[in-house]
Amino acid sequence: MGNLLSSAVLSIIGVIAYSLFGISFVAGMVFSVSGFDILTIASYMTMAVIIPASAFYFATISYSLVVSGSYAMVSEVVWRNMFKFSTYFRHGFRLLRKTIQQLTLLCLFYVPVTLLLFIFFPYHIETGVNNQILLYGSLSLVSLLVFLVTLALLYAPVILITEERGPWQSIKDSFHLFTKRFGTVLRSAAWLLAFFFLYPIALLPGGVLMIMGEENEILTIIGMLVFIVTVLVITLLLPFLQIAFQVSIVRWYKLQLRSFIVDNDADPGPWGEQNTYGLMDPESLKQTPTQGS
Repeated sequence: MGNLLSSAVLSIIGVIAYSLFGISFVAGMVFSVSGFDILTIASYMTMAVIIPASAFYFATISYSLVVSGSYAMVSEVVWRNMFKFSTYFRHGFRLLRKTIQQLTLLCLFYVPVTLLLFIFFPYHIETGVNNQILLYGSLSLVSLLVFLVTLALLYAPVILITEERGPWQSIKDSFHLFTKRFGTVLRSAAWLLAFFFLYPIALLPGGVLMIMGEENEILTIIGMLVFIVTVLVITLLLPFLQIAFQVSIVRWYKLQLRSFIVDNDADPGPWGEQNTYGLMDPESLKQTPTQGS
């Protein structure tokens, strides 16, 4: 339900953004022909900067709700072996601001890696270097860096939600786990690696049939149908795969990694005490323990 809500919001944002983009483009052309240079510049600036930035901002808010809500719900499952549907939205909105701040910081870590792409590709194009080993080596290096950055930041959302820590502190804690318990963090990312490998493998049969169907129209049609059905099945399974991945990560964090972040062995966790964490279910607080019986 959270993914459906987020997808609906993103679709609305996309429609509005493309509509405003088109209006700004047409307005810029009209003002350009009419000789209104200032209005022309303003229209194109709106089209090129303001609209994409605004769309990205609102999309970040929508995605942040998915992150905060799903991790809050998953932490309830891991710590209490149960969940309430209201947990997703109640704690999702409560932790939304911190999640937005953290996602913004996480994006900044990928900026240097992204800049490497703008260095490697123009170099190969401008100098005419045809060395395939150098090209693929550069791409492999960038891919490795992206993977390592993702691994280092993997537990930042988990720590943010479960430990009620700040956006930057949870990132530092995630880096601490990455440096001190690299092997454990790497093994816990098996779900993530499996998804990246299984997704293209699942699409492979349909693609092969379409390639083979260059001389046979029936194989082309069958390949297209297989490809479309595979994409639809993956799309339907995606929310469940996401939750399975998050449950695995949060459970691994609780059992294998949390002791390296929390110094107090008696710390009850996010669903243990009202005064320690904000995730405690308000209804359970009304139930006071009784003596005897």
